[in-house]
Amino acid sequence: LADADCLAPVRQAHAEYFATIAEGARAGLRGRDWLTWTKRLERENPNLWAALMHARDARDPDVAIRLGGSLGLYFLMAERVSEGRRFLELALAVASDDGPIELRLELLAWLSQMATEERDLDAALAGGERALALASTVPASSEFALANIALSIAHRRSGDGERAAALADEARGAYAEAQDDWGIAMSSFIRAGVAAAAGDMRTFSAMLAEARRRSEAIPHDANLPLLALCEAWAAEQQGDRDASMDAYRRALDASRRARFHVHASVALSGLGSLAFADGDLLQAEDLFRQALAAAEHNPTSFPVAHARVKLAGVFAAAGETEPAERLYRRVLEWSEMERPHRARETQFIALVGSPAVEALLGLAELADARGDTAAADELRVRAELTPA
Repeated sequence: LADADCLAPVRQAHAEYFATIAEGARAGLRGRDWLTWTKRLERENPNLWAALMHARDARDPDVAIRLGGSLGLYFLMAERVSEGRRFLELALAVASDDGPIELRLELLAWLSQMATEERDLDAALAGGERALALASTVPASSEFALANIALSIAHRRSGDGERAAALADEARGAYAEAQDDWGIAMSSFIRAGVAAAAGDMRTFSAMLAEARRRSEAIPHDANLPLLALCEAWAAEQQGDRDASMDAYRRALDASRRARFHVHASVALSGLGSLAFADGDLLQAEDLFRQALAAAEHNPTSFPVAHARVKLAGVFAAAGETEPAERLYRRVLEWSEMERPHRARETQFIALVGSPAVEALLGLAELADARGDTAAADELRVRAELTPA
């Protein structure tokens, strides 16, 4: 083909074809066929990158914005956060400012969310503000709402709950005006997370119920694993062990159907924590090991650290201090390492807390047990200073 001077047109046709697929996925991922679309895009992932590389080399801003503005949700749902950020940043660099505003808005909003997941909060906040400024030209649209969502998530992660709540409410209103069930469900999730962090269980429960209603109306069962995990958390806060166990089991079933391995791991750890609270250390250990296995495809992920710190607690309770300490220290090493991010971890941190903080407190208890109060006090101070 190269000899026949046909390679450039073939590459252009290839890029156009996959840009068209990406545009179809933009709507498809929000509907009942989301899993079919996710699987298809995962199969075509190398082709999506090839299309973007061609757009860069050919300086084709149209293909770049069609790819970058359409695929943000795919990278998040497929647990490819860090890869997705690289993809969207490249697409943004190639795209022009006068491209379709709805695609540019989506690209900026998803890019902000990915930066939040990577704990790059300065970039997340700046990107979210940039998206929101652009969104002011198209108020009451789904894209305007998505910009508010991105900035809400960044503010919640940075500790500004009041601003996060206001932005999530603004998004819910815009999605409602646009009659967008998927958007109402997502923004209700975000608002529920803000309420949970503030201890506002009434708002949390109301938003969670709204998210479930809207998800079932589509239907969009990609939301069911997180819904059930949130319901399990709420039941735990109310001391309802049976309801919590039922919700964790539903979360596990829904996660397996959706192929959401990280959600399955968190659900298994939740069941393990209930067994631990009941004093059944053998069952707790088995469930935490299952949680580790469920997320083993991504050994540096949040669910692995979460299961590992819980397993350390089992060893400590059984008097096996050496393996407990080793696991706690592995979790601390994990918390300090540079690592690629795949799944959306912020949603889990809001529910189960920081593995690093739990590891520090676990080490403090071990230090107390051996009479080293100075080390225990230092570890507890570190835990207080460690960000979630």
